[in-house]
Amino acid sequence: MWRQHLREVRRIAEEEMGMSPVETQFFVVPAQELYTIAAQGLPGMYPHWTHGRDYERERVRHNRGRGTVYELVVNLRPAQAYLLDQNSDAEHVFVAAHVMGHADLFARNVFCRQQRPDMDVILRAASLRFAQYEREYGEREVERVIDAAHMLRWHSRADEIAEPQPPSPPEDPYRRLFRLPEPGKDIPVVRPAPDWKTQWRDWRAGHGETDLLRFLVRHAPLEEWEKDILSVVREASLYFIPQTRIKILHEGWASIAGKRILRHLRAFPESPVQDARLYAGVAGVPIHGAHGSERVNPYWLGAQLLEYLERQGDLDGILRYESDRTLLQRIDEQFIYEQDVLRDIVAQIDPDEHDPRLPWQVLRDELVQTVPVLPELEVEVAKVSPSVLDLRAGGVVDRGYAL
Repeated sequence: MWRQHLREVRRIAEEEMGMSPVETQFFVVPAQELYTIAAQGLPGMYPHWTHGRDYERERVRHNRGRGTVYELVVNLRPAQAYLLDQNSDAEHVFVAAHVMGHADLFARNVFCRQQRPDMDVILRAASLRFAQYEREYGEREVERVIDAAHMLRWHSRADEIAEPQPPSPPEDPYRRLFRLPEPGKDIPVVRPAPDWKTQWRDWRAGHGETDLLRFLVRHAPLEEWEKDILSVVREASLYFIPQTRIKILHEGWASIAGKRILRHLRAFPESPVQDARLYAGVAGVPIHGAHGSERVNPYWLGAQLLEYLERQGDLDGILRYESDRTLLQRIDEQFIYEQDVLRDIVAQIDPDEHDPRLPWQVLRDELVQTVPVLPELEVEVAKVSPSVLDLRAGGVVDRGYAL
């Protein structure tokens, strides 16, 4: 019943609100499948033990009633929205309106446009190759390479930004490895004999490289199948890194868009009450409590700040070019004191005579610092020899991070 309202939801988003959401497919799935995709990050992801760990964490939270994921939206073409099958029809419509905000940002934001829209195809093909490597070299060997790649995966860097459109990249000799194999046929793996003179010349050219997986793929004396695994992990990381930079922007805009779309759409008689209840549960609660501590709900903060900035100027420019960090840096004193919760937090900040910042500036900076930055520390190739790779960090590295 709820699907018949999808066309009207999109029409309102486009005609009434001037949005341009990408084409989106909706899937209704059980909690097990929803949390599986959430743990993997993308459909078709190669298997790894960390995905099982993350799935179990989400499953336990769901079963204990400590958090329910109403939907999961993935930036592909078309975009894919997974809705929990336990939702009512009214909840499905509410979530669909919320999804339009995500789909609109996929089309607008420069960080979203850095994500490969065919990443699921690449991962499904890679999963088949990884299974072949497990048969040929053993599961433990494949897992060893993936574990090593995961240690370095956030030290990946895109060659170009998707805005403006980058030129076509040069031919990659490993590109052929991303092709799906024909049924019944294995992909041949070529293992040329090492040319140490050529490798040494290439190693020296890699000094100063900060994309560690790219450096290893290009220069390390590894087997072709090992380089393939590193390449796939790097491609997946380049997909996820932009995503980490706009979580508050994403959820804030999706909350606003969903609320405004539903003002024009009355799908069910109980919709106004139901919509208000769902919105309050997602973006209407300013504070989340966690074991006695308090933290600001990022959904609420993003929605409130975007509406505040919309009254002051160009919201479209913010949605196109901002990240969470630059968005939160726009917080000013007026915004702080318009929000009762933030004003109360500021009132509890004790002045520091050695800190020239005002209390509201202290809160703003603390909120900015909550935004994740990947990589947390930039590391570059400093010195290379045939048996040793020395890395140099741009700051102090604790032993736990280094290991």
